[in-house]
Amino acid sequence: MSSLFYNMMSFQEQLNDLQLKSIGFSPSNILLSQKIYGDLVLAKKWNHVEYKPIKELDICIFIAIEPESNQDLTLLPVYQDTTQLSLERISEIFEILSPLE
Repeated sequence: MSSLFYNMMSFQEQLNDLQLKSIGFSPSNILLSQKIYGDLVLAKKWNHVEYKPIKELDICIFIAIEPESNQDLTLLPVYQDTTQLSLERISEIFEILSPLE
C-alpha cells in the first residue's frame, strides 16, 4: 500500500486499519503497534510511515522514512522488558523479514 493511501486516511482510520490487519495477533502486540504508529505519526511528525502485518512475528512492522536523514527504516516494535533477543532470535527475525526487501 502506498504512502499516499495512508496519508488520505484519518489517523483514527489508520489505527482501525492497523487493528484490522492485525487480526489474530495478541492484543498486547496490537496495542504496541498502535502506540508506535501514533508516536511516529503524531509525536515525531513523520509523513511516510507504512505498516505491514508479519504473522510469523505476531506484530506489524513499520516501514518509514526518517525525515532528518531521509533514510529508509524498518522498525520492529518489541517490549524491551519481556522480549528475549538472543543472536539466534535476531537471526530468525532477519530471516523472516528478508523477503520484504
